[in-house]
Amino acid sequence: FNKFEKIFREFNIWYEFSVLPGFKNDSSEQRFDYTLVTKKNPYSFSTEVETENTSGDFTEFPISTIHVTKGVGLVSTFINKILWKTGDRGYGNGLSARTASLKFTSPQQEMISIDILNAAKSSVYKKFLKNNNYMHWISHPKMFTNHGLKKFDAFLNHANQSYQVEYNFKKMHIKSKTI
Repeated sequence: FNKFEKIFREFNIWYEFSVLPGFKNDSSEQRFDYTLVTKKNPYSFSTEVETENTSGDFTEFPISTIHVTKGVGLVSTFINKILWKTGDRGYGNGLSARTASLKFTSPQQEMISIDILNAAKSSVYKKFLKNNNYMHWISHPKMFTNHGLKKFDAFLNHANQSYQVEYNFKKMHIKSKTI
């Protein structure tokens, strides 16, 4: 963050959305280490995005992660193979970032994302929402599939019918900033 702090301040950017708790990537294209981050809700920080500082000027909105059991993972893989064979593939035709070097501290953890949401994982996402008051998705539109978007739409309908949902991150903000 020290490489970006000056730019953030210059352009009044007080919010950061990239921490993936418990994960690290050590590829030459992208390096980060959030294995020591345990915060699952927004927190203030100052100079190190990985370290909470209640008097910090910036707010981190960490990406949410879920635990996927081996059984759900197997069913998910099976569903994805069927979808692939039936032509339900990502909208994009470009290359994605290599994720082979993405590592996590807990087995079977994955980020919450439209890209990988399918019928097998829908109940896991709903359970996460039931047990947490904050949920941050990370998704890449080029990776969206028709199936994933339908499941996301169904998830949003469920969320809106079952809970009071706030979509404006500034209203979720844990402390007010004066700009």
